[in-house]
Amino acid sequence: PSKFPGFDRSGSQTPQQQQNQEDYAMLFATLISRCAKDIDTLIESLPSEESSTEIQMQSLKRLESENKEAAEQLEEV
Repeated sequence: PSKFPGFDRSGSQTPQQQQNQEDYAMLFATLISRCAKDIDTLIESLPSEESSTEIQMQSLKRLESENKEAAEQLEEV
């Protein structure tokens, strides 16, 4: 079929179809925004390098202490 000059094809959609497309665009924008906020929250919850080292050292000291106590109990048996 040939096209008529000056005829706009964008008007061929029904108002309902156009509304659905706008709703989808808003939905996707909302989902993208929520995902970005979730990523920011996860990044902020990561421990810093300094606290990570401190936590590891505390955990190692606690494990060494527990290991020493367990070894002493085994020697008594």
